[in-house]
Amino acid sequence: MSSDGTTVSNFPVLISAILLWSSYAVRGENPPEFTYQVQNYPNVIDSKDQCLPLKGSYDHPTTFVCDPFRLLTVDQINRLNTLLQDDYARDGSQCSVTNPNPVIGVALVNRLKVGNESPDRLLDYASIFAYYLFREWNLPFRCHTGSDKMIIFYSKDDGVLYTFGGDLIQRKISSQQLVDIAVQSRVHFSNGIYEGLAYLIQQYKNSVSTGRTDLFGNK
Repeated sequence: MSSDGTTVSNFPVLISAILLWSSYAVRGENPPEFTYQVQNYPNVIDSKDQCLPLKGSYDHPTTFVCDPFRLLTVDQINRLNTLLQDDYARDGSQCSVTNPNPVIGVALVNRLKVGNESPDRLLDYASIFAYYLFREWNLPFRCHTGSDKMIIFYSKDDGVLYTFGGDLIQRKISSQQLVDIAVQSRVHFSNGIYEGLAYLIQQYKNSVSTGRTDLFGNK
């Protein structure tokens, strides 16, 4: 398991990012309200109406954005889904190990329900949440049996950002790259959640298309 994180102290909220490549081991006992929150979070594949309760005209029959707390507008969700589903629409025959087609799912919450837990542990809880969704959502894949999938998890009130990716993503984006992207995203998140997410998604896609191609950091 490999992980790196960063705290942006001069940003109004904490922006942190970690990418884990192997199974995340849950240590200790989680608060019951947190366990309930995670296990009852809508499935972006099976529960579109729960993920997108805001009424409006959605452009896509499916969504890769789950926003049950209405943190984004319908127009912003449409634009994010266009950005997220553009690569997925490509012909699967174009895929290769060096040219993956990342499928990215976005999960948004108001806050993590962890009671009076120390703020220092928020990132741990965000990692559990993201890993659970990575396993449960079963995002569609076009290329590599799901090893090129990613989950972006963001908790607004906590200001915590967490990204979880499959094995093939590890081969294309280093943990340090992920941290650097998170730090650079602070100015975009200061302009709004949509702006921050759109920046992250585009940077992840760019990094996958131009990133390293082996497990040892060589280009």
